[in-house]
Amino acid sequence: MRTEFTPPFYKCVVQILKREGSTRTKSNSKVTYSLKVIPGARKSFIKHEVGMWKVYLSALAVDRKANKALIVLLAEHFKVYKNQIEIIKGLKSRRKTINIKYI
Repeated sequence: MRTEFTPPFYKCVVQILKREGSTRTKSNSKVTYSLKVIPGARKSFIKHEVGMWKVYLSALAVDRKANKALIVLLAEHFKVYKNQIEIIKGLKSRRKTINIKYI
């Protein structure tokens, strides 16, 4: 009989997300977030509101600079590598859906 192993760090992530009320999906250690991005802010930071994250970016939405800055900021916030974050919806809009792959 084979038992499924869930890494301890993933359990912590799921507990945090349950507490914060974020949209999450468990599939091969991926977590899905819904974001609203506000480019051109005075400083870059992340704010959690009910059911959605608001991300304020100092980068402007020109030549994909805001998307690149978003990935860098999220990688620092969630303590993952930049290549583990993927924008799956909303490359050209302020409302985005992202996947974070936990290895």
